[in-house]
Amino acid sequence: MISPDPLRWGVIGLGIGGQHAGTIDEDPSMVLTAICDHAPDALASVGGRFNSALRFTNEFELIRSGSIDAVVIASYDNQHADAIVAALDAGIHVFCEKPLATSRQQLEEVVAALNRNPSLHLMTNTLLRRSPRFAWLKDEIASGGMGSVYHAELTYLYGRLHKVLEGWRGDDPGYSVTLGGTIHLIDLLMWLVDERPQSLTGIGASAGTSWSSLYDPDRHLIHDLRMALMQFPSGMTSAVSANYACVLPHFHRVEVYGTSGTFMNVPPLGPAPEDSAAYLYTSRDPQVPPLRLDLPYPAVPKGALIPRFAGTIRGDEPEISEQEAVDAVAVALAVDNAVLTGEMVAVSYPHVLPRENLD
Repeated sequence: MISPDPLRWGVIGLGIGGQHAGTIDEDPSMVLTAICDHAPDALASVGGRFNSALRFTNEFELIRSGSIDAVVIASYDNQHADAIVAALDAGIHVFCEKPLATSRQQLEEVVAALNRNPSLHLMTNTLLRRSPRFAWLKDEIASGGMGSVYHAELTYLYGRLHKVLEGWRGDDPGYSVTLGGTIHLIDLLMWLVDERPQSLTGIGASAGTSWSSLYDPDRHLIHDLRMALMQFPSGMTSAVSANYACVLPHFHRVEVYGTSGTFMNVPPLGPAPEDSAAYLYTSRDPQVPPLRLDLPYPAVPKGALIPRFAGTIRGDEPEISEQEAVDAVAVALAVDNAVLTGEMVAVSYPHVLPRENLD
């Protein structure tokens, strides 16, 4: 049985994780009992807001402490998988920042841990499903309002060049803009069309950063742009990419083409995301204007999915299932494989066993 007491939470990684800690602390159904960061300054700064939380500088000590029922993992990308496996095998539910893994071997280890622990839940923080524009688009596609969707183009416009060249991303020669950025759009696309790509190819480039005075070819080996062309079982195609070096504000450009309509979410003309617009075209006649959708494009709060995940732990339907979370990583890893090999790659999806109801 699930205890009626508030779920005890820990947070690992106190960058974005600091925001997650605030979300947990403000919800009466949850209690923040432990926090962790390798950096003592970050631990002291965030810990000062949550004085009752235990403090750790090692995530595995936190996991072994017996002080939590669920954990947020918001450490660096290449540290996620080991912490997920350790938490699941310790009987702890996991809410993880994307990606769940940075290699196929890691992903398979995560799936094996899930399958060893079918009463536990895992969710990834891919937030774009919560955007009102994309929720509307999901309903429009499902209702047949766009006809048959045959193509989509989605671009993760990061617009934050310094984050590729400096900080932990720049220090990681294996950092992937696909796993760090495109994965949001991969998850969004598969959710919108309720279909998974079967094969894909890709290309990558560093032309957007190589001109910078911050660029060091001996240190910065990562691409700032990667693009994939995907094929789906239905015959649908898509182009999905991440462009980290673009001279634009951070934005998710989405174009979906159906036989009866075209949806476009286009970048803002002004300085803020709310200045952007979404349009639905229903005619090929240039005299017929598109419908401008009166729907906001907010920056979804980083912790918005945590309360729903807590509900899933207590028996509610998941907003993003374990299989969906794994599928998005499997596609992203296939994209990176295609970029590095220059080949058309078949996407293989590890199978996650159904979750058991604790009640």
